[in-house]
Amino acid sequence: MKRSTALDDIRAGLRARLGNTGERPPSTASLRGCHVLFVLPVRGGSGGANSVIQEAVGMRSLGVDARVATHVKYFDAFARFYPEFLESGDVFLFYGSDDELLRHAEPFQVVVATLWSTPALIAPVAARWPDKLYVYYVQDYEPWFFADDDESRAIATDSYTVVPGMALMAKTDWICRTVERLHGRPVYRVAPSIDHAVFHPGPPPTERPVTIAAMVRPTTPRRGPLRTIRVLKAVVAACPGVRVLLFGCEPQDLRTYIARNAPELKLDEAFENRGVLARGEVADLLRESDVFVDLSDYQAFGRSGLEAMACRCATVLPKEGGVYEYAVHGENCLVVDTSSDAEMVDAIRRLATDATLRGRMAEQAVATAERFDILRASVSELAVFRAAIAARNQGGTADGHH
Repeated sequence: MKRSTALDDIRAGLRARLGNTGERPPSTASLRGCHVLFVLPVRGGSGGANSVIQEAVGMRSLGVDARVATHVKYFDAFARFYPEFLESGDVFLFYGSDDELLRHAEPFQVVVATLWSTPALIAPVAARWPDKLYVYYVQDYEPWFFADDDESRAIATDSYTVVPGMALMAKTDWICRTVERLHGRPVYRVAPSIDHAVFHPGPPPTERPVTIAAMVRPTTPRRGPLRTIRVLKAVVAACPGVRVLLFGCEPQDLRTYIARNAPELKLDEAFENRGVLARGEVADLLRESDVFVDLSDYQAFGRSGLEAMACRCATVLPKEGGVYEYAVHGENCLVVDTSSDAEMVDAIRRLATDATLRGRMAEQAVATAERFDILRASVSELAVFRAAIAARNQGGTADGHH
């Protein structure tokens, strides 16, 4: 894992801010005047996209000209998911062609790829202006996404090396270790973020059934959509009166998916599907809930779990992957083996039926989430840019190799 004195200095300053005093961290003045372009060609709404956008906005609050470039075909989706940022008119740049992206990129000193396909997308920019700093903000180990798609898997595998000298950064030790182990590439570690203006506790709940929330998104099979429904149906059977709120897939699409793949899992009246939600709508749903469950195969970070914690949910998370950046089993959440239905059902049932355990987990969860903020994450990324530029100026490359 890549270390640097510049990054350590920034971290030391940020550790002093754990009390969330609202003070601007020292040394950010030296970062003013930096121009950063995040290239994010997705429709938005996912945890990774939310992270990139909120951290770019965080950089702007520090006086950095940070923008997010996406394809114009995603304009309507961005208008739905990020209206507050779109209305400002100075966060997003929309492009309709590779040539237009090239023109957008010209004035920026730092160009950041944000998912498996974007290093190849920005490779022509790097060929045109090799003196810029190119960074890949690695969100997951994405070659694993494409077990049945050789072409996409090859692009994802090449993403770490397709731009010469490109620096890599990631928000969890698990991602850093995985990329370094499988590709021999060092990865700078940056801080994760959560938007506390959106994800925060609500007023104490009124009388209501114990409510469990879960994201079910069939387009990402690694998130275990059928597993999640199967386990939650078992919990409902064991705990009469429990209510389940789902999000992540439109109701008709989910009904069709279940009918085609597991008709025995047809949803009954205990389940309510709210569909595909924007960030504020997800937060509102979580504040209606007592328990949040993520039964994915693994999580590279598990942003939804941390956001649920911020909204005072007792949370169940998968043991594989990078949730340990914030998850402490038995203290602020329950971590489960998602290959064991019995273990998952038992953990969720315990939280649903034991109000004392559920309340203790929820309070610890809120305290945990408070440690993660946008400013801390944005500054840690700016420190990476500074360290990578310094390494290159000292005769090495941006990725730290000399």
